[in-house]
Amino acid sequence: MKFQLIHEDYILSLCDNDIEFINRLYQSYLEQTADLEQKLRQCILQYDYAQAKRIIHTLKSSFSVLGVTSCNAEIALSESETFHTLSHTDFSEVIEKIIAVYIQASQEFSIFIQNLLKS
Repeated sequence: MKFQLIHEDYILSLCDNDIEFINRLYQSYLEQTADLEQKLRQCILQYDYAQAKRIIHTLKSSFSVLGVTSCNAEIALSESETFHTLSHTDFSEVIEKIIAVYIQASQEFSIFIQNLLKS
């Protein structure tokens, strides 16, 4: 199965095709990112640029392990000196894009793991 966001060959290579290790990686991913969507939405409501920046930094690590690159521009913007100067609309759009990528990547990772464990 070909995924839109995650790169299964990259994950397999990174983990030396060790299915048990990939499963542990998946469990760790779930633990680390469990409530990040809710926290990011709270950041939008509270105009909390600093907290959003910290959360996005956490997701950056998770995305890199999965080979997700589709929101690199938004992540780079969150790390820039001008992030806190974005209008609330622009800030919301950046966060919503990252949330959408997070949701889809999580779904793809779940399917990927299920397929691996079946084989």
